[in-house]
Amino acid sequence: MRREYIQYDVYNNISCIAIHPYIEDVFLCGTENAILGFDLRVNSKLPVRTFLDKFGEVLDIGFLNKNDFVCSTSDVSHDSGDRTIMVWDFNSGSILSNQIYLERYSCPSLKMNRHDSSFIVQSNGDYLVAFSSRKPYKVRNMRFSGHKVCGYAVECDVSPDGKYVASGDAGGRVHFYNYSDASLVKVLTIKPDVATNKIRWHPVLSSTMAMATWDGQVHLCK
Repeated sequence: MRREYIQYDVYNNISCIAIHPYIEDVFLCGTENAILGFDLRVNSKLPVRTFLDKFGEVLDIGFLNKNDFVCSTSDVSHDSGDRTIMVWDFNSGSILSNQIYLERYSCPSLKMNRHDSSFIVQSNGDYLVAFSSRKPYKVRNMRFSGHKVCGYAVECDVSPDGKYVASGDAGGRVHFYNYSDASLVKVLTIKPDVATNKIRWHPVLSSTMAMATWDGQVHLCK
């Protein structure tokens, strides 16, 4: 990938970034009040698409299974949760759904499971919930619970084979669940009483994961 420096002050700070899974020149940036879509093949300085609506700060973004649809999570705004999770058409910038998740909890993290056309989100209600990535994006009747978020923007992830889900924890642990039935498989202690807020599975090896704790340390587990 060629290196580019992009500065776009109009939309304030960048809160999250997602690179297209198959086209490295295409990526998304979440900000305090918009989602910006860039395509370096077309314009290396300005966004080719801007996604706007009345939502709070964008917390996470990703491309859905067809990759021309975009999913985003944001802070609960205006005392309403109907825009916490939204799906957009990347090509037109139009909203496809803003009624996916109606509970009044922010969702700081989302990850795609490309093995079964679904995606999973972390809720500040202390649970993970899975949704179909096909319209109308119905919620699956299971919750992955047992970990605590406590406002730390705790991240979740899906194993490269799509069989397991992992979540960080405000108490310094990582919880592993079966994706098929949400049953708890294992709890791994990383650093007691220090929030494990960032986790990332190795893209190929399901037994290898990197975790970051609230004190700025990164841990590699196999």
